[in-house]
Amino acid sequence: MDNETKNRPVKTWKCGTVKAALWTNQQTTEKELLEFHSVTFERLYKVENEWKSSSSFGPEDLLKLATLATEIYKDLKLSADEPSKDDMEK
Repeated sequence: MDNETKNRPVKTWKCGTVKAALWTNQQTTEKELLEFHSVTFERLYKVENEWKSSSSFGPEDLLKLATLATEIYKDLKLSADEPSKDDMEK
């Protein structure tokens, strides 16, 4: 995997000015390659004509954060519970 692909989120979500990104990470152990996910959140805001981001949130952003976190959790949980193609052929 090249650096450009490695440094992109798997999926992103937006709720107003709050954005979430899902990342896939890999770790190699002695026996196998493990894959796990992490999530980052950022608040977007504009200064003059330039968009910036922050990891600091105000009280008005909390419901947006909770909504995004719930959606990401559901996406991850539902995809983990889906049977694989191999499971369906058995």
